[in-house]
Amino acid sequence: MSQLPIKYEKFVRDGNFTADMRDSMFLAGLGLAGESGEVADIIKKHLLHGGHLDRAHLKEELGDVLWYLMHACNVFKIPISEVAHGNILKLCERYPNQYGDPADWYEIDEN
Repeated sequence: MSQLPIKYEKFVRDGNFTADMRDSMFLAGLGLAGESGEVADIIKKHLLHGGHLDRAHLKEELGDVLWYLMHACNVFKIPISEVAHGNILKLCERYPNQYGDPADWYEIDEN
């Protein structure tokens, strides 16, 4: 499976166990920071300590980062497609030799 499930936004929203908006915001920010730290730790142990890169553990933690990112998008009512689009625009402007024209990063549906 190579595509993000179309119902992932709902999956994350349904899994939000926080009772109020303030708690949801805390969960988004702190959860994203915590899980990103776990990803960084796996990579650090591999690169600096010579440990085996545990790809299964890395994939699990990246999934947690994705969950918290989607949760943040839900909480702050920012569609993840807008986050991705804004990032494409920023990086194409900053690094045009590497990324080129933003339009090149979108598939055109010819149906």
